Amino acid sequence: MEKAKISGIQLFAIMFIFELGTALVVNYGTDAGKDAWISTLLAMSSGVALFFIFYFLFRQYPNLSFTGYIREIFGKYLGWIIGLVYCNHFIYICGRNVREFGSLIISSTLLETPLVVINLTLVVVMCYVIHLGVEVVGRTAEVFIVILFVLGILGNFFILVSGDVNF
Repeated sequence: MEKAKISGIQLFAIMFIFELGTALVVNYGTDAGKDAWISTLLAMSSGVALFFIFYFLFRQYPNLSFTGYIREIFGKYLGWIIGLVYCNHFIYICGRNVREFGSLIISSTLLETPLVVINLTLVVVMCYVIHLGVEVVGRTAEVFIVILFVLGILGNFFILVSGDVNF
């Protein structure tokens, strides 16, 4: 396994772009109505607690992967089954994300393009990025976050000077 290093700013850029991408497409907390902030706060608290559990396990077994220390904790056979379920869960999520992204692209912009072409293109691009490594993703995210901030500032500026905003 290669020892890739990314800076804190690159990690922030990757996480920010990921969150922005999902927040623009998926509207979280709509069922909660005006109390959507409570559901967001509960979800964030659960995520932080889960992070600390994973961090504790990582500190206990620094030289093992997640499935490795699951086998260490639960034993050889039960740990193997839990690791298999864990891997299958994320394979399912990845496949579902590819399908939903392809459907989104077809319904919004490429109306006549077959779904298999869009999904295959997406998978080929993902394989290429995985081949290049996380450092390239971090450097690319650094460039894109600057572009996103500039476009966001310009967009807000143009909305403010358009005269449509009534303070």
